[in-house]
Amino acid sequence: MLWFTILVFFVGLWIYLLYPVIFIISSKGHNNKEAETPEELPSVEIIIPAYLEFKNIHYLMNDCLRQHYPADLLKITLVVDGPLPENFKDQLPSKVQLLHSSKRMGKAQALNRAVALSNAEVVFFLDANIRIEDHAVQKMVQAILKDITVTMVFGRKLVMDEPSLVGSESVYWNYEHSIKMKEQNAGRLFAATGELIAMRRIHYCTLPERIILDDLYQSIVHIQTGGRLHYVHDAVSTELASSNLLQEIQRKVRIGRGGAQLLAYVGWLPFASSSFNHHFWHRKIARWLLFPIMLQAWIVCILVFGFSEHFNILLFSIVIWIILFVSQIAGTRIAILSNISRYLVYFPLMQIAVGWGFLSFYIGFQSHLWHKISR
Repeated sequence: MLWFTILVFFVGLWIYLLYPVIFIISSKGHNNKEAETPEELPSVEIIIPAYLEFKNIHYLMNDCLRQHYPADLLKITLVVDGPLPENFKDQLPSKVQLLHSSKRMGKAQALNRAVALSNAEVVFFLDANIRIEDHAVQKMVQAILKDITVTMVFGRKLVMDEPSLVGSESVYWNYEHSIKMKEQNAGRLFAATGELIAMRRIHYCTLPERIILDDLYQSIVHIQTGGRLHYVHDAVSTELASSNLLQEIQRKVRIGRGGAQLLAYVGWLPFASSSFNHHFWHRKIARWLLFPIMLQAWIVCILVFGFSEHFNILLFSIVIWIILFVSQIAGTRIAILSNISRYLVYFPLMQIAVGWGFLSFYIGFQSHLWHKISR
């Protein structure tokens, strides 16, 4: 049992630390193919799908209206499924177009519907719960115009949180930012961050109606069809962390289920390039599979080898982890517990949630429709 515990620890260490370090050290620079910047800027449409996210949506729309981009070239469309608050239409700024469906059909269909009605040259997709800085549109359009091989661009995600368990979200996204910078330098970007995305409308790929990870699906299809992603790290979107741990778990479970669903659409080796497939496995599939494989291997170990003296050590470790978890749920503010358990609890727990989500796809749990979480 001890060797199994060590093996699990090493695999997790390899996925989240050792492989990224090796990738960063061994990455070589990628040459961009610059294009002549056109004299005229393209028309832009910002598309914001929303479901029960009316609390903060006006802040985002004001951010969009403040963009440093010609007003006559900028259009904002809000796509809403489900019920609308009373007088919501009357409160919208005059420059915002509303596409409303009383029937809830999901994000993918909302995006497909909006793009089908758009005549803009460049379309942006923004999550409804974010804020964006005033030059985000300008920076991302420039990135599209600068390199003729770029078909999809995305901005950086910052999470504004409190010093709590869920507050560890910001640590994770800073970690992802560092890796994406190196992926960009190596020409190995394969996954856009979905909060802030842009592309030429002609490059939009119609999404399957029930797709969960629409941003990752769109990213993979772009690469499969000869396109390239670009990370505009200084085009920043911000959002609040999940309001409580259980809602963050719910979000991670959905991501895991989306991962399993994605593989059903694009396959386990979706890219023509073996180096892209190798990187995709380490950065995505290995994370989705870590908990399911660990769980099955642990059960097999107990059935085959029985309980050993090392099992007591493992059981003691699990009890300590549960105590740390409960201390966070209960809002414990003991300094040493708070600082340690933020990370010792958050990251393993989120890995378990993602793994359970992956398994739940095959069990048949969950809908593709997202249940709104508080942020």
